[in-house]
Amino acid sequence: MSENQDLGFFLPQEGSNLWMDNMVILKSSHNKDLAYEFINFMMNPEVAKRNADYVQYPTPNASAYQQLDASEKDNKIIYPDEEYLEKCHMIRFLGNDVVKINDLFEYIKMN
Repeated sequence: MSENQDLGFFLPQEGSNLWMDNMVILKSSHNKDLAYEFINFMMNPEVAKRNADYVQYPTPNASAYQQLDASEKDNKIIYPDEEYLEKCHMIRFLGNDVVKINDLFEYIKMN
């Protein structure tokens, strides 16, 4: 959005979905020590702050959050208040039910 003034972002008044990014180390990883180093690097408060600034997602890192400018902390798009978050939900894994939903969607779309 900083590069194109015609783009915008809003939070629907009804609420929205919640999501989170995760870092994992697979059992089959060949360089677990390097993976731990990378995760530790990303958790460093300075790095976590820079990452939050770049991706414009909220940081769960309390030390990084404390380093944010007030304008970032007060940005309700990135850090919505608790009242709004109560209207939001995590999308749960549907397993094989997703195939049924997709089939139903295809049926509706084609008829």
